[in-house]
Amino acid sequence: MKVISRKEYNKLLASIDWPEYFIMQDETWLPGTRYIDIQQERYFRVMGDICRIISPDRNHKTVIADFGCFPGGLGLLMRKYFGDAIELTGIGLALRDDFRQAMSDNKIYDSLLEVDIDPENPLFATNSFPAEIPLPVNSVDLIIAGEMFEHLYSPINFIAQTARILKPGGKLLLTTPNISYFGNICRLFCGKSIFPSLPESHIYLKSEWRAHMRVYDASEIKTLMAEGGFEEVRHYMIDNKDDARRKQTFSGRLKMFFIRRSYIIPYFRNQYIGIFKKV
Repeated sequence: MKVISRKEYNKLLASIDWPEYFIMQDETWLPGTRYIDIQQERYFRVMGDICRIISPDRNHKTVIADFGCFPGGLGLLMRKYFGDAIELTGIGLALRDDFRQAMSDNKIYDSLLEVDIDPENPLFATNSFPAEIPLPVNSVDLIIAGEMFEHLYSPINFIAQTARILKPGGKLLLTTPNISYFGNICRLFCGKSIFPSLPESHIYLKSEWRAHMRVYDASEIKTLMAEGGFEEVRHYMIDNKDDARRKQTFSGRLKMFFIRRSYIIPYFRNQYIGIFKKV
């Protein structure tokens, strides 16, 4: 399938009536900032990768499982762009009613599943969600796991479950923060932690929204995937540009200007995207 262009992507963004809950309530962001505004670059790259993977045969629906589907930004983009060429299942945890309603109203997902694929997390014992994805073996063409890998206490069950439901040769598209991001190096140099603040960490925050447990480098992800039966097709790093709508002081803007000078070295960029094939 033809890869979406930047012009087509911007037109696609403008054509969607984004749900009200997309407005960021956190005072970190400028007024009116939507979730999609801080994820545009990542979604653009992911949409391009999906175009390269999806079947060009309109008589064959590409079966896609969207892990970490909330708040539905990628689902909205995929359904609007690919239409009936895809069969789309959203998979998440403790999905909100307004999200379910918006996805239903816009006919985005063919089904929504609630699964806790992190059974080694102590919070697993307090909920009633299954640890196994209720989809048949070898039934999915493409799995998308956007910004959820870093929230897992252990990714082992997730990798095993994705390997179970993917068809032989099926693809897993994974996005996650990059531990070697130059901003992290700067924070360590200044004696600061690269992890969430204590109140927002797993130490104090006990809810189904889970803080970052571990952020990985590219070689660690490749190793974990290989152990689970996946072969790396490729990986790359991007500047997610998620600070564009962030409230920043002059010193903060100056810091990001300096950090971006390091992006000439790809491994210093803040976002990892990897594509793996089930072997």
